[in-house]
Amino acid sequence: ELQNNVMELQNNVKELQNNVMELQNNVMELQNNVMELQNNVKELQNNVMELQNNVMELQNNVMELQNN
Repeated sequence: ELQNNVMELQNNVKELQNNVMELQNNVMELQNNVMELQNNVKELQNNVMELQNNVMELQNNVMELQNN
């Protein structure tokens, strides 16, 4: 009986170790996802700035055309 209990405990420990590894992998994956999302946000912010610059340039062109 004791031997069985010991074996069961060893199996539980192995399972817990596997769970820990899986959780660590999940954390790493989530961190990667966060980094990717942050990069996407930066890229979108850059796109917005570029669009704003384009709008300003177009407004300047309109004003110049009106002056001509």
